[in-house]
Amino acid sequence: MQQQMTRASLVAAVSLGLSWQAHAGLMLDQTVTGTFLPVPTTTTSTDGNDLPNPPDELYFGQLKATSDGWVDFFFVGDEAAYENVLLFNGSSYPTGSTPDGDFDAPYAQIGSSLAAVAGAYLNFGFCTDGGDSVGAYGQCVYNNDASSITAQYNYQEPGATEYGYRSIGFRALSSFSQASSDLLWADLNADLTSDLWAVFWDDSGAKNDDNHDDYIAIARFRPSSSVPEPATLVLLGTGLLGLAGMRRRRIAA
Repeated sequence: MQQQMTRASLVAAVSLGLSWQAHAGLMLDQTVTGTFLPVPTTTTSTDGNDLPNPPDELYFGQLKATSDGWVDFFFVGDEAAYENVLLFNGSSYPTGSTPDGDFDAPYAQIGSSLAAVAGAYLNFGFCTDGGDSVGAYGQCVYNNDASSITAQYNYQEPGATEYGYRSIGFRALSSFSQASSDLLWADLNADLTSDLWAVFWDDSGAKNDDNHDDYIAIARFRPSSSVPEPATLVLLGTGLLGLAGMRRRRIAA
């Protein structure tokens, strides 16, 4: 009975160690849009966006992981007088040598993969080197900081009559290829979930329905590798060795 309980416990531990491999993707949480002024705006036109085939609408919110995994970012292009950077993993990724206004493939992967933790907002953001500084957030917006999103979205420039400044927009893709400029936009499901999201940065437009093409990237979710990480391999190996040892003891008995 003792051996049976130990064996069951080991099997459960090994299963737990591998359970993080489940794949569910990314969700756009729109809760933050309830703080937007003057009304809770959630969609915007992309008139003037320089993509060859821009989507009709973007959505605002925060990208959240619904399962553990990794997110790869790919640089699509930019059209801006200011210098803009994508921030994640403690590094800044500027627009680089790509000519301003060039949105043609191939699309290079940016940096290393960002860890996605189930239930947590993705830890990335954008900054610019131009325009007004807004409160504690200066010229930056962070996906995992709702206060930065609200502060920038609700900012009213001196002398302006409209609210709205820097913002990050999102739109789901049905497919993505680094080698193809033909981005295929998906209709969002009721849960606002997808493994592929185009991320649109507007660095300091007159309002939040500006064209959002100052930095465009693709965020692609992939589940944790089917090849276990070292820590999981140790757990798996320990479990298998324990099972083998119990089997030998039972045979000897």
